[in-house]
Amino acid sequence: MAVLVLAVASAQAQERITLFDSHVVVESNSDLLVTETIEVIAEGDQIKRGIFRDFPVGYGSDDGFDYEVIFDVQQVLRDGTEEPWFTQRDGNSVQLFIGDPRIVLPDGPYRYTIVYRTDLQVTYFNDADELVWNVTGHDWQFPIDVARVEIVLPEGAIPETADAYAGSRYTTNGAAEIALTDRGMVATTTLPLELRQGLTAAVSWPKGFVAQPGRLELWLRLLAGGWEKKTGFIWAQVGLAIPLIYFLAVWLLVGRNPKRGTIIARFEPPEGMSPSEAGYLWRGGFHNHHQEQQTLVVTLISMATRGVITFLEIGQGDAEIKRTGEDEESLQPSEATALDQLFAGHRSSVRLGTNNDEAVRQAVLTLVHGARRAYPDAMTRSNRGYWYLGLLLTALASLHAVYQETDGSVAIWAMFLGFFLIGGVTACLRVLQALWRKIRALFGTRGGDDLAGRAGFGLLIGSLIGIGGSGLLLQVHVSNFTLISQIILWCAALSVVTVMPALTREGRAVLDHLEGYHRYLSVAEARRFSLMAGEPVMTLERFEQHLPFAMALGVAKKWSTKFAALASTIAPEETYRAQWIQSGDIDQSDFEILLDFENRVGQAVRSSARPALRAASILSSRASSGSSSSAPVGNNKFRRSNGSFRSGASRGGGRSGGSGGGGGGGGGGGGGW
Repeated sequence: MAVLVLAVASAQAQERITLFDSHVVVESNSDLLVTETIEVIAEGDQIKRGIFRDFPVGYGSDDGFDYEVIFDVQQVLRDGTEEPWFTQRDGNSVQLFIGDPRIVLPDGPYRYTIVYRTDLQVTYFNDADELVWNVTGHDWQFPIDVARVEIVLPEGAIPETADAYAGSRYTTNGAAEIALTDRGMVATTTLPLELRQGLTAAVSWPKGFVAQPGRLELWLRLLAGGWEKKTGFIWAQVGLAIPLIYFLAVWLLVGRNPKRGTIIARFEPPEGMSPSEAGYLWRGGFHNHHQEQQTLVVTLISMATRGVITFLEIGQGDAEIKRTGEDEESLQPSEATALDQLFAGHRSSVRLGTNNDEAVRQAVLTLVHGARRAYPDAMTRSNRGYWYLGLLLTALASLHAVYQETDGSVAIWAMFLGFFLIGGVTACLRVLQALWRKIRALFGTRGGDDLAGRAGFGLLIGSLIGIGGSGLLLQVHVSNFTLISQIILWCAALSVVTVMPALTREGRAVLDHLEGYHRYLSVAEARRFSLMAGEPVMTLERFEQHLPFAMALGVAKKWSTKFAALASTIAPEETYRAQWIQSGDIDQSDFEILLDFENRVGQAVRSSARPALRAASILSSRASSGSSSSAPVGNNKFRRSNGSFRSGASRGGGRSGGSGGGGGGGGGGGGGW
């Protein structure tokens, strides 16, 4: 019996909140004026000097911004008289301490009154406004016997819907009575609230009674709140911006081509330039396999016009060519090498479009590689050193951003994962490439360079996978805004290499010369030839001499059409027989036959190259690495199944059709001190 009496006495003496009464006034400017009356029983256990009240002020929105609401304490009373108080920050909350640190309270009941103002708690919809208010919070150190709330709307506003629940966090039902009033609602618990339980109420009313902040005002509030938390976020964005500024500055200083000069008609190509080199420089590189194959077509026709080879037979998918052995000293080194590769084994003739795919592939690669190496550092700048430095800055900025928003261990793990995936995937693809080559060498096969070519993408693929893997790790640790910023930064850093190469002044002069030559080849009217001072006399031989360059520059049709217009000035006895095509004549008045001839040779080359040239650009790019190339070119979520209130609302206007700061304001908790 004595034990039972002691237990009952202990329960009666337990520190607790006997009444938590909240009076919430929704003002027309959307602020809330809240008066909380908290009646407690102190037994000297946790309540020694007074109580403290936690109020959440910091929230995170879905777009990655941290923002804050106001918690402006207006008045604090104990038993109707002013009581000392102070506040301190605790994470996302402000703690209001009530009591004098020098005074210990006697045991007994006390009534505390807190009056404060807050904002950004109302959510705005197209047809109504809504307040979801966490009255007590769920983090009190004491049980609560009775909790009550009265929400008063602006004058004239009539509540449309109201609801309340009492219990654990995120519960959507509980013991609470609801009553509508002329200007709001009242909700009262019907059962005591245990530890980690609370009361939440919600009410909606027609639009037009509460001022809705403008978008600019909301953004300014979002940016202005929580500077102690935003410091890391802001410094993270500043760090991420540095590499972008660096890349832009480098491109403006060294990555742009010099300004073009005055373009005048040129009657000859730049000295020592082959047709394939002219095509490469004019296009700013070879951008697809067709352009690379066309290099061999143009080179073969150029050799034929100089008597180095002759075409014995031209079909719709094949062509037979013969090596004459004449005038080979006029060939560029890459042209001479390509010629030897086509006629390997001391053959005097070869048929394209049959079983010479390896020879054709090697010849194309030689010409492509030769065109890329034709322009030394004196003509182009790769600016790769600037790019590598930019990549280093990008990596450091990424780590800095992660470090600012997380602890250092996350940054280290993200860096480790990124570099592990980049290096691992790249190494695996390289090993696979080497293994494939050994298998091909073992069985003596020719085709199938596709896989080896794809392996050249190893670093790029590894980089993308590394960035993606790091992003997955960081997704749960950094804001969405920072994560997206990092993705944009890395994509920019990896792609900026394509715009970094630039012409030198000497290279610009060569390109201006080539543009003048292009103008000469593509002049529209024949009569304008006579207007070009110093133009050489036009002959059939001159026409064929420049035909490969016209093909390389994409103006072969204009060049032949123009010459056909001048053909009437050539005497009939000067009719020219194309010595380099032994299967037929080319009449002086029908020079478009040459264009068909170009197409037929191209078909023959592509027929030979089809199985083998898919990897040409990758392999040749790797072969020419090191050489430069030119390129002119809430709190709680309120949810009600019957639809009285908008469902799934998150703070910060995340609800469909809504804006503002609603979605479950108030909350927190408290205890004694």
